[in-house]
Amino acid sequence: MSIRRKIIISLFLIIFIIAGLLSFNTIMAGREGRYVKRLLLIHHQYTALLNLKIHVNRQLSEAQDVFIYGKGVDVAGFKRLGALAKGEGRKLADALRAEDVLLKGAGGRDRNSGNERRLLRLDHDYEDLQRQLVLMASLVNMGRKVKAQEHFKRVISRRFGGFFTEIDNWIAIKRAELQATEAGFSRINRRNNYSTIAALSVILLLTVIFAGALVYILESRIRELLRVTERISAGDLQTMAPVRGHDEFSRFAGAMNTMIAGLAASRKRLLEQSYYSGMADMVAGTIHNLRNSLAPVVVDLEAVQGRLTNIRSEQLCRAIDEINGKAAGDVDNSRRCDLLEFIKLSSLEFERQLPLVRSDLDEISAKIALLVEVMNQASRYTAAERALETVTLAEVIKDAMALIGEREGDTITIETAPEVNSLAAFSSQRIVLVQILVNLIDNGLEAVRKSGRADGLLKINAVSRGSEKGRELAVMVTDNGIGISKEMAGRIFQRGISSKSGSYGLGLHWCANAASSLNGSLRAESDGEGRGTVMILTLSV
Repeated sequence: MSIRRKIIISLFLIIFIIAGLLSFNTIMAGREGRYVKRLLLIHHQYTALLNLKIHVNRQLSEAQDVFIYGKGVDVAGFKRLGALAKGEGRKLADALRAEDVLLKGAGGRDRNSGNERRLLRLDHDYEDLQRQLVLMASLVNMGRKVKAQEHFKRVISRRFGGFFTEIDNWIAIKRAELQATEAGFSRINRRNNYSTIAALSVILLLTVIFAGALVYILESRIRELLRVTERISAGDLQTMAPVRGHDEFSRFAGAMNTMIAGLAASRKRLLEQSYYSGMADMVAGTIHNLRNSLAPVVVDLEAVQGRLTNIRSEQLCRAIDEINGKAAGDVDNSRRCDLLEFIKLSSLEFERQLPLVRSDLDEISAKIALLVEVMNQASRYTAAERALETVTLAEVIKDAMALIGEREGDTITIETAPEVNSLAAFSSQRIVLVQILVNLIDNGLEAVRKSGRADGLLKINAVSRGSEKGRELAVMVTDNGIGISKEMAGRIFQRGISSKSGSYGLGLHWCANAASSLNGSLRAESDGEGRGTVMILTLSV
């Protein structure tokens, strides 16, 4: 079942529970409303009874005033007070009928018969009282005041007493009903308040439970997926997302697992391609370095060839053959003396050139041996990890300068700072360092040549300093050549990027990769074109 369907079902259940609670609360509110209506009706009845008693009491006072103060009988006043009393009686009757209807609608007992009997009796007594008052007024008007007074004392006073007793009893009943209804209303109101609070509490509790459960389910699943994505970002493509059920998260986890498998396969292919690409870069870099290193060897061989040419061995052999030949007797003394002098001078030249040729050949042999070591190091690259050697920077610079050699006609000054000789030895891969410095120095010399400066200078300096990773050795190769732009300084170590025309951009790219393999870095700094360049090789020592 999908999460959406689960949430919808849960919401419907909560809505159903809330509807039930609201229905119960509505029932309680209906009962409370009926209590309020009955309370108002009883209050109307109570008020009507009090007003009825007041109007009848005023009639009694009017009748008493006739005999006490000798006032005349006001028949119109009796009728007016009677009409008011009957109006209150009608109000009382209407309120009693409305109460009976309310009780019948609530399923209560039928109280209509008792109220009707009491109301009829009260109405009958009042009508009788009215007739007696009319009779008394007639006697007074007929001049029979004594008879009227006697009738008042003997009949009317007794009737008034009974009527007031009936009204007082009914008022007491209504007062008791009013108090009981008020108590019931208070009880229902409290119960309704409690039920409202309970309903709100249940709704709030259900909302909290639902929200908590939803957050727990979503958070737990999201946390699992987040954990997997963190492992993927860390490079672990073996971890799979857990698949539970058939909801959206499970489908997402399945899609993520498919993506992880695809990423793992792609990374494997990339690693293989990177391996072959790295091998190609290594071969290209090695060839580039060999080409640079073979240039001084060719120069030295040309120098040896020139020295050997100066010996003029063929002429020497012909001179010796001419003196020792069959026709030696045909050689005159002057010619013999010239030949002997030539042989003597050639021998001296040979003796002078031979040590120089031997020295040049030794240097060529050393350079070729270093080149052979570079090639052997490259051939061992894929077989085993390259061994570390204890080297000094001064020795590495010396080997690099030996591979570069001198170029005829160069007026560039190459300086090595004295501080280089005082730096302590460290462990590194000597051949790799030599090749890096050969490239950096060769690029610096080429930049100076392109600038056409008469005061061309290339300076090698180094400093040892502390860092967060330990001790660092920074080697600076500085030239005052053509310089590079700031944009080129950030891209010059990329493959295929070069400031030289006709270059493949492999040398510095290889140097940067080689520096990285030594747990170091390589960067370029320049103030702009025409202001020289500083190549900084940083190594952790």
